[in-house]
Amino acid sequence: MSILEQLKDIDHFSESEKHIIHYLLNAPETILDFSVKDLAKVCYTSPSTVTRLVNKLNNNKGFNHFKATFFSEITHMNHLKEEQISITSNETAFSIINKVATLEIEAIEKTKESMNYETLAKVSYLLNTAKQIEFFGFDNNLHLVKSSLNRMLALGKQVIIHDSTNAQYYQALTSTKDCVALIVSRTGENRKLIDLMKLLKERNVPIITLTPNKQSSIGKLSNYFIPVVNDLNLEIVGNILFDTSLQYILNILCGILFAKNYEANHEILSTYSKSFDYIY
Repeated sequence: MSILEQLKDIDHFSESEKHIIHYLLNAPETILDFSVKDLAKVCYTSPSTVTRLVNKLNNNKGFNHFKATFFSEITHMNHLKEEQISITSNETAFSIINKVATLEIEAIEKTKESMNYETLAKVSYLLNTAKQIEFFGFDNNLHLVKSSLNRMLALGKQVIIHDSTNAQYYQALTSTKDCVALIVSRTGENRKLIDLMKLLKERNVPIITLTPNKQSSIGKLSNYFIPVVNDLNLEIVGNILFDTSLQYILNILCGILFAKNYEANHEILSTYSKSFDYIY
């Protein structure tokens, strides 16, 4: 039985082993250069727990053999999956309707599965208590978050978002530790964002990052990491996955903020509706 087939029967594993499995399935490419100790460290567990799981899945053939076999299975699975979801020149309107629906559902399900509820609770608390929520990001990511940040503004939060790079640098240079920075990056390696994050860290500003890989440069600089589903190899399909996953996460955060201050938020929205209904 393949390693991936064994992982489907998740109930047969301990809680510590499930945590390792979750990491393996969400960041398989990162383990190629890992030792047992490296994997144990990122999973907040012991090397003996990693070794026990690897031996269970790989018939005691050792960690290096496990890595090679596991990565080969993941690559093969992704290739088959890519054939199923890629949008080609042979598509019809009907096939695209179904493929896009499948992609968006898959993005939401994967995002939901990868949610760390403890991290989500801490992030929600930070957003709820911060003097100011400051967004840092560029290009398409900037436009993707605007509607969600506007909703946070409607929930009584002070939100700052600048289109220009210079303005974002000035914002980082003047930010304070009672603010919170929200960073969005699809690659996790944007040099401008890395520079901005270093400035924010110098000023002790807590940083929340929404990016696919915790081991990326941006992921490593964050205080709080929320993974976004992505596939950089699939062009438009990767964009659909990332955009859908990101919007789902932001909707969750807005929903939590609304619930935490329900009465006050309901009053704000009710007053706005009565006063400015002619806008619509």
